[in-house]
Amino acid sequence: MTIHASNEYDDLRECLELYVDTIESLPDGIIIFDESLKVIYANRVACVQFNYANKEFLGLGFNKLIPRNAYFPDADHVANYPK
Repeated sequence: MTIHASNEYDDLRECLELYVDTIESLPDGIIIFDESLKVIYANRVACVQFNYANKEFLGLGFNKLIPRNAYFPDADHVANYPK
């Protein structure tokens, strides 16, 4: 049983590494937010685009990164997003 669990862990780790490698190789800035709209991941391109070190990026809120008038043509539906 332990061997099986270890293999699942290894498979998950390999999958995550592949996912991160893929995102890091993209020519576009990629930012991933959690359910409270705080940054949980930003690739290198996003860090350059926003002029933040990766550690500075983590935990920033959506409203800190994207000006309110740039959300959508009608920004009212995001007015209650956490700041």
